[in-house]
Amino acid sequence: MRHPFEDKIGDFITRHQLLNSRHRYLVALSGGADSVCLLRVLSSLGYEVEAVHCNFHLRGEESDRDEQFCEQLCKEQNTPFHRVHFDTQTFADLHHLSIEMAARELRYQYFHQLSQSIDIQGVCVAHHLDDNVETVLMNLLRGTGIHGLAGMRPSSFLPVKTAEGEGSSVLLLRPLLCASRREIEDYLADCGATFVTDSSNLVPDVMRNKIRLQVLPLLHEVNPSASENIALTAERMGRAEELFNEALQKRCQRATVDETDDLKTFLIDELTANEYVLFTCLHRYGFSASLCEYMHASLLLRSADAMRRNESLQWESTSHVAVADRGELLVYRKDDPHLAENLVPKTLPLAPAISSDSAISSDLAAEVKPVVYDLGAMGRFVLSTVEKTCDFIVNKSPDVACLDAEKVQFPLVIRPMMRGDSFLPYGMKGKKLVSDYLTDRKRSLYEKRCQLVMTDAAGQIVWLIGERTASVAAVSDATKYVLTIERQ
Repeated sequence: MRHPFEDKIGDFITRHQLLNSRHRYLVALSGGADSVCLLRVLSSLGYEVEAVHCNFHLRGEESDRDEQFCEQLCKEQNTPFHRVHFDTQTFADLHHLSIEMAARELRYQYFHQLSQSIDIQGVCVAHHLDDNVETVLMNLLRGTGIHGLAGMRPSSFLPVKTAEGEGSSVLLLRPLLCASRREIEDYLADCGATFVTDSSNLVPDVMRNKIRLQVLPLLHEVNPSASENIALTAERMGRAEELFNEALQKRCQRATVDETDDLKTFLIDELTANEYVLFTCLHRYGFSASLCEYMHASLLLRSADAMRRNESLQWESTSHVAVADRGELLVYRKDDPHLAENLVPKTLPLAPAISSDSAISSDLAAEVKPVVYDLGAMGRFVLSTVEKTCDFIVNKSPDVACLDAEKVQFPLVIRPMMRGDSFLPYGMKGKKLVSDYLTDRKRSLYEKRCQLVMTDAAGQIVWLIGERTASVAAVSDATKYVLTIERQ
């Protein structure tokens, strides 16, 4: 006959659709009461599980004792056992992390690795009701919103960094979330099961331990049902969070103009309507909650007119830049290969040989090859020179420049647009600052930062690449040879 505690956990698993009897799962086994209980209950319920133990080498002989206990338990339970050893202190020092964060990162990276190699559907962890209460209180003390007050969920995806540096996730399953620590210990006592105790959990040094050992006992003096009531509040907040997320996603969709690989564009008016909208749209690009709060306040203080006059309003995360530009917030990667500022000026030293579409034979034409310069993400530039015939038509595509070959002094240079750059646009009167020209063309700040110019040996701009050629080398009736430059 099954223990009532096992039935309770089984009902919780069914209600939240956590596990499938046809799949295989990992159990994170530390050797403590919670994880020993989890392994025994899932095995008793008939789920196919394998145990994994992490030895972080932080507690000397006690760490090795825990590993040996877990190995022996799995032998008795006939459960496949995996183990891994970490030099946690060195990893923490190398990556400037706290010991807790280092252990967490190492643990979940390994769980992801192991899950991939042995076809595991998810990792079962022994978080229980009291853990959830501690988490809610920790979030509250740090200053949190609805997500933090909802605490831990029965299942969640935890982002991890793979060995290749790519982002992935681990599916965490929490079958014991409905059970208290007292219920777990009572169940183990009824089963006659043994477990080990992590002595570091008995010292009120870190925040979680202080809450567990000092704060919760005081709350239980005020109200013996404090933990159950806090857990109930977290569950209700979780249900409210589902409705909140539905509404929030609709607001985020309204705020989003475009989210291509290179550029993300959001409407500032929609972002500033509610700080949650701004954070939800931007946190995936590395913008922290505190930075989003500052951005929200800054955007509210500046009108669209003020931002139009001052285009330097921008913020940076570790990976992205966000720029306010004419009522929109533009977000792009710092290492975006299309950014002109990331380009080292490229010299094009060779002028292509001259050919004539009408005067030379096809055999000779085949010998006269265009000169090609490959600038990677910035494009492939193909240069060719032909004799201008009476039926020649200037190609007006923005990615093609037709220039008077005799007016162009090689070598040419492709470089980023610089402050103070000016040119005489073909068909216009008088010089114009490149920045003013692009503003008149309603180009965004991102587009301006991607803008390239082509200059000749004298340093004068002959082509605002992708926009317009300059009059200084324009094709005219007197032109004999046409230099064509195409960006592919």
